[in-house]
Amino acid sequence: MIKQHFQQWLRALKDKPTHFTKVSCRNELMKHPELAGYKPIIVLQRVGDLIDRLVIDGHVVQSDTIGKRRRVYQLIDSTSERSPDIPLPSNRQELPTSKTDSTSHLPLDAALQEQRRALKKSMRAARAEAEHLYQLAKDYPEAKPDISPLQEDAIQRACELQGQLAAVLALSAKRHAGGAS
Repeated sequence: MIKQHFQQWLRALKDKPTHFTKVSCRNELMKHPELAGYKPIIVLQRVGDLIDRLVIDGHVVQSDTIGKRRRVYQLIDSTSERSPDIPLPSNRQELPTSKTDSTSHLPLDAALQEQRRALKKSMRAARAEAEHLYQLAKDYPEAKPDISPLQEDAIQRACELQGQLAAVLALSAKRHAGGAS
């Protein structure tokens, strides 16, 4: 359900060039009554996963940063043309092919790609665990004291994995945008 509302929100953004953050997207989605049963942290994590996917697929770029960590994004489709100063994420199967690229970078690129896959898989598992525990706590409120610590652990794990994934994605994007420098 979160994904459906997210897709509707994205369609509305295509009409106007708008910058957004994961938090602003979450706030817009939380206005829908259908999502009232979701915890904001769960919606934020799901939105983060969806935006990260769009970045990886090249539909969204990080255009700025607010403070030290809050990333500002923009739909590529909403810009009139791709600006050369915005580093575009590479396709996930793409490796440097130019004769001038050093082949010494290939092991790191392959390792980053493998880490990205493993981190995404682990992160999704932790998120699914947290969502399932949330649903159990909702269905069995008398067991909430037993369930809440497990849910918080799963959320913490998912957040840590998301941070690691962000580091891998940032390094990979920098290497591909900068010609593997």
